[in-house]
Amino acid sequence: MASYYSLIQYFPDEPTDERINIGAVVFGDGRVRTHFLQNWERVRKFAGREIEFLKDFAHSAKKLDEDTVRRLSGHSMNAIQFSQISASLLNADALLLDVAATFLVDPAPSAQGYRGRADAVKLLRSEVRKALIEKLGGYARLLVKPHLSVDGKHGPHQFDVTVANGHPIFSAQAISFEVPDSRKLAKEVDATAWMVEDVRKADDHFPIAIFALPPRQPNSDTQATYSRAGKIFNEFKASLIPGTPGLPQWAEKMANEIPSLH
Repeated sequence: MASYYSLIQYFPDEPTDERINIGAVVFGDGRVRTHFLQNWERVRKFAGREIEFLKDFAHSAKKLDEDTVRRLSGHSMNAIQFSQISASLLNADALLLDVAATFLVDPAPSAQGYRGRADAVKLLRSEVRKALIEKLGGYARLLVKPHLSVDGKHGPHQFDVTVANGHPIFSAQAISFEVPDSRKLAKEVDATAWMVEDVRKADDHFPIAIFALPPRQPNSDTQATYSRAGKIFNEFKASLIPGTPGLPQWAEKMANEIPSLH
């Protein structure tokens, strides 16, 4: 079943048409889900004024229904606009996470003290796009396919990033080991391992990478999970990118292996 999303944007100065994404709404299974920024400081600086009304809108948006979202799509009210509706093959829950990671710039409040999976996905996609554009030109951004399925032995799988030009060239998944919930993290590692293993059974040579934000505490449960993940992904011949220092080099290496588009 297809799911659908619309970005919610704020444009304080209509004549200039400058806008900033503040939230997203997803529907497709009879329910409407919304996600808004948690850290509004960037929006406040962009607006140059108080934005309490945006926070009030974010709270009231929880009551939106599908008909209202469709009616508002492509229209604006009080400097708030809903983008045209786009479709996806992801289920609604996965789509909301994916859209938030792709389109919402939401720096973690300093009190949180860690970066989550959404932050890792943003870093991964940004570096891949940057490397492709530097190597192949602006058109190369179209090669990044966040929702493209890669065939496995038992079915298709969607990675956080798949680069394709007629067919998949390589894929990558992002995991943050900075998060404190080691139990949830272990499940995420197992789910990712299943994807990699199943694709590997279908194609033993297809390039797959795992971008990992390493744990911040060396003697912790998440450190043990991180070490276990490294062994698992190595067994399935998936490259492990341990942290942000190695990400640009890996992205550049993969871009250099793609033939010129000209």
